[in-house]
Amino acid sequence: MEEIKTVTIDELCQMNDQEGLILQGCGGDLQEWVDGINELLTQGGILQAGSAWKAEAVRVFQHDGLTNLLFPFDGVQLDVGKLAIWRLQTHAQFGGTWLSDYVPNRLGGFVQEQRPQRPKMELLGQDGNIFAILGRASALLKRAGMKDQADEMFQRVTASGSYEQALNIITQVACNEDFRLNAMQMVELLSCGLSFAQWDDTRMFAYDALNKGIATMSDFASSASTLSNSADDSNSRDIQTDSQPVAQAKTDLSLFEDDDSLSAEDLNNLAMLDPALLSEKEIAQAAQNQFDHAVQFLRHDLLRISGDIDEADRFLRDNHTSEPLADAYAARLIASERWQDLLNFVDLVERDTPNQTTVMFPEEVVPYEWETIREAALEALGRRDELIAMYQERLDDTYDPNTALNHLKLQAWQD
Repeated sequence: MEEIKTVTIDELCQMNDQEGLILQGCGGDLQEWVDGINELLTQGGILQAGSAWKAEAVRVFQHDGLTNLLFPFDGVQLDVGKLAIWRLQTHAQFGGTWLSDYVPNRLGGFVQEQRPQRPKMELLGQDGNIFAILGRASALLKRAGMKDQADEMFQRVTASGSYEQALNIITQVACNEDFRLNAMQMVELLSCGLSFAQWDDTRMFAYDALNKGIATMSDFASSASTLSNSADDSNSRDIQTDSQPVAQAKTDLSLFEDDDSLSAEDLNNLAMLDPALLSEKEIAQAAQNQFDHAVQFLRHDLLRISGDIDEADRFLRDNHTSEPLADAYAARLIASERWQDLLNFVDLVERDTPNQTTVMFPEEVVPYEWETIREAALEALGRRDELIAMYQERLDDTYDPNTALNHLKLQAWQD
């Protein structure tokens, strides 16, 4: 059986490109700890697709008289949102924290090294990374029923001579007409180039691919709108030449006028309808709306992979009206135990979109949606009076399904 390897404090301080869960005070048999955590997180739906930590992947270290275990995120499939809540709920028991928080707060910070330059390599022969990207892009095309296009792309990429040419070819495929009406597949293809963002000399290629995708969808929506407006003008002229009075024609046309600025709800509703029932303009608007939402995640991932962590967090906060992005930022604040910032963020979300719900957190964890997240921040900050008022308000609600639990919480804070 493989043994859990020891990692030094110096080695931990050099792991600035990694993330993991640290549990503190792990006395006794370390293998039992690994087995127990695997079982707990599997039962909680946090470890997914049958993945689990093997002993050789876990690291043990000593600090401040405690034996601590590091469970790296590499090599396992995790629901990070659920893990963040689990870590918070079990903090008193396990002392769980993130590697990215433990090192700056307990060990003085990561060793700041110059960001490595990607080695200059030929595209063919020795660089397996481009083939991994190509393989993923080919698989996406074949899954979409485009085997011929996948084969052609493979031949063109393998015949190219640089990373830039290779990503340009993949981007051209992503931006063709076949994907303009399927925003999710377009963004999936564009995301194949994300790994380029981690290297200084190829990062611009990943951003160029993103910008080309955005320009393609913008042009598509603009062209569809222009065609639709031209058709409307033609119809208007035809109606006016009939025996119908001009004033009556204008009144009838107004009933069918399209507003160029459809609401988000309208656009989402359009996406649910059979395209055969929609005009070309409506189809383009729905596709543009889907693309705009999907590409937000690509923008965020590019920032984070590029190493611009603060800007990535700022992007999440600025886009707090998007439910998934707001949830992601809240999870990061919870993970780093920035409770006052979390409280301020809840205020921001509820001020701008009072009815916004959560989509990343399990329903049983956040029964009161953003108010549950507010509750967690208030508890961590020890804001007794506000918590008592919150629980009392819930108890005053005749239809609240968690009456017994709120009674217990209210009593605990009143004692």
